[in-house]
Amino acid sequence: MRPFVDFIKRSDDSKRGHYCPPRRSNPSHQPIGHATMSIESIVDFSEASTAAEHYRPAPEKVFKGDPQQTIYNHYNSPCGQMNAGVWQGEIGQWQVNYTEHEYCEIVQGVSVLRDDQGRAKTLRAGDRFVIPAGFKGTWEVLEACRKIYVVFEATDINK
Repeated sequence: MRPFVDFIKRSDDSKRGHYCPPRRSNPSHQPIGHATMSIESIVDFSEASTAAEHYRPAPEKVFKGDPQQTIYNHYNSPCGQMNAGVWQGEIGQWQVNYTEHEYCEIVQGVSVLRDDQGRAKTLRAGDRFVIPAGFKGTWEVLEACRKIYVVFEATDINK
């Protein structure tokens, strides 16, 4: 059996050039290696009553303003590698160094993400993107910002 991480080209996607992981045999359609989950396991952000966590970046990482931030972390995976929620940031600029992969959807405000070479990407409400682990640069909030996030941080199985 080929390792799951190998990718194969499926015949139905041959004209589009899409690559998909091979399918595992799982006739019960239950998550492999996990307990069966019910509808009560679904985390609906609009109904979650998560306590707010308020913080500021370390002073030595702040370049402009007073970038107060608030997180509503609505979901933490049992393995501790994935979490999801809502982040809010006030006007300011600070240094970032991503050790995790983060999917973001800006739902309010305007921010500018800059890499270490000074290249910039302006992010506005409606933008959806992924910041890969290893990204270094700055995050600047120009207008109070709110985003939905999903974070995945791989663990080193050799530790």
